[in-house]
Amino acid sequence: MVVLPNCLDSQEDVPGSHSEACSSLSLSGVQAVNIKVEEFSDMEGGEDPVPMTVVGLKAEHEGCAHPQKDIPGSCSDTCPTTAHDAFQAISIKVEEFSDVEEVEDPLLISFPGIKAEHAVVLNEHQLIHNEYPYPCDVDNKSFTRSSRLKRRQRIRAAARSFSCDVCNKTFNRQGHLKEHQRIHSGERPYSCHVCSKSFNQHNHLKGHERIHTGERPYACDVCKKSFSRRSYLKAHQYIHSGKRAFSCAVCNKSFTTNNVLTIHKRIHSEERPFSCSLCNKSYVTKNQLKVHLRKHSGQRPYVCDVCNKSYTTSSDLKVHQRIHSGERPFSCDMCNKSFITNSHLKAHQRIHSGERPFSCDICNKSFIANSYLKAHQRIHTGERPFPCDIVQ
Repeated sequence: MVVLPNCLDSQEDVPGSHSEACSSLSLSGVQAVNIKVEEFSDMEGGEDPVPMTVVGLKAEHEGCAHPQKDIPGSCSDTCPTTAHDAFQAISIKVEEFSDVEEVEDPLLISFPGIKAEHAVVLNEHQLIHNEYPYPCDVDNKSFTRSSRLKRRQRIRAAARSFSCDVCNKTFNRQGHLKEHQRIHSGERPYSCHVCSKSFNQHNHLKGHERIHTGERPYACDVCKKSFSRRSYLKAHQYIHSGKRAFSCAVCNKSFTTNNVLTIHKRIHSEERPFSCSLCNKSYVTKNQLKVHLRKHSGQRPYVCDVCNKSYTTSSDLKVHQRIHSGERPFSCDMCNKSFITNSHLKAHQRIHSGERPFSCDICNKSFIANSYLKAHQRIHTGERPFPCDIVQ
């Protein structure tokens, strides 16, 4: 704000005042000065203003050959005699204030609102690198900003207006409903250009394609193990944290992901939602059904690189490869005997405990392993499934 001193108001306190000199000012000149002063004084409500330079407001007195000097006791040269001279005097006075401000250090003007806003944005950004302080009380997912948590809570609270007409499952977005409906219709519009495997979602196809490329862009920052999908990395990270946030309401067993918990609950409900269309046998998980279907098709995609023996699952191949490597990772804590599989270890431990949970329903003879029971039952049925290729 520019302060324009009014000689009419200031002449009482100054020695050698120039009231007489200013008295010759014409009425129009006084009005011009008074209007200009009011224009600025009204803005501050009468308080003493702080002088400051306003860039671009300087006006030079072109008709004045000699700059005015501030001489105490004399202002005969500065008092205007006409309205035009009054405006010039004001212009010159503005220049005097501007010159003073240019010589001194400029007044720093701070804007605390803007500074605070930037500080908040910086703090929120730093949380991305450090921690997630806003947890959701429903699924324990955490967020870096409270606004994102509130948005998630609003989504949960909002009506899920898109409903599946087959299973009545509801969604908050139409796109999510369309993706879900492909489960019922069997539509798989996204196909792999390498193996022609198809998927019902584009992101599932992208994750699958990394199997062919070997790309694993998601790495664990603890053990450096890498994964093809972000969801796989998140599930893995719970191993290091020990966090098992998803608990079964029936048996209190806890799990690292909600998906694993959902599968576990089917043990209690005896739900088997995945059925074979050829033999009507049903399974708890979709993967179990896929493995079963290979028995009908004869597909054995996992081949041993040593003896070329093939298997329906990758886990069966891994177990087989331990025969060649001699690896026996499962050891008995009583006799230190080791085994290729965990199931073999459990069967062995029943020798020490005396437990025989598999019983024949014909003669009630019991066994430590289900495979032993099946071999025994052939005595009753007369089944001999293993013929000799030499002696008939």
